[in-house]
Amino acid sequence: MNYLKFFILSITILLSKNCMINGNNKEVLQNNTPEHLSYKNQKHRFSFNQCELLYNEIPFQLGLSIDQYIDIFGPYNSSRKGYYSQSFIWKDLEMYLSLSYRNDDSQLIPKEQQIISGVNFLFEDLNTLENEQDEVEIKKPEYPIKKDYILINGMLLKQNTIMKDFVEKEGLKFLDFDEMDKYGYKLLYNECQYPGKNISYWFSTKVDFESKDYGGHLTMTGDAIHGTHEITAFSISLSSNERFGF
Repeated sequence: MNYLKFFILSITILLSKNCMINGNNKEVLQNNTPEHLSYKNQKHRFSFNQCELLYNEIPFQLGLSIDQYIDIFGPYNSSRKGYYSQSFIWKDLEMYLSLSYRNDDSQLIPKEQQIISGVNFLFEDLNTLENEQDEVEIKKPEYPIKKDYILINGMLLKQNTIMKDFVEKEGLKFLDFDEMDKYGYKLLYNECQYPGKNISYWFSTKVDFESKDYGGHLTMTGDAIHGTHEITAFSISLSSNERFGF
């Protein structure tokens, strides 16, 4: 009987070690793909893993002043000011930061309370829009296009990535997202170091919906057709701690 217990225990330990080795090998193989090696060789490396935000393996956080981000990223190249917020643009980093200086009631936020609340990456050129009606070009502020990889929860994201492909590689289902509308999908992480706030991961992509035309002006919108378009932008921001499902 003692020999049987010893045999069973030995087999259990052997299987456990094998699983650990296979798991480690899988991680090593994943990290040694040409895409991951290309990411590691980038001059500017952004990695986001739920609450953890890294730039070139150095942690940073949201909610700081613009001067504190200059200490982290260096001087920004330009800024653009809208009615509610201001963007600070780093061309070499291919990203921009968002600072809100008005609240939802359009009231000015005191300067000492104005903080950076978002990190943004564009994968699609939004600088020039064509008006199909009068065929004129409308110049938009020159925001940089992200051509390098960024790392999101261990998965690489780059230009021309179809949303469905990224979700499958991430091991997610579309029902795992906390919010969704026709403009994209949102993940919320509510156990980070921001009191009363979540970290929000926003994937900007067109979302189609099934529809049925009953004639005239009556059209019913049906279920979402998930993930068929490219991810055109990705942003991380602070949001209220309410969570919504769909």
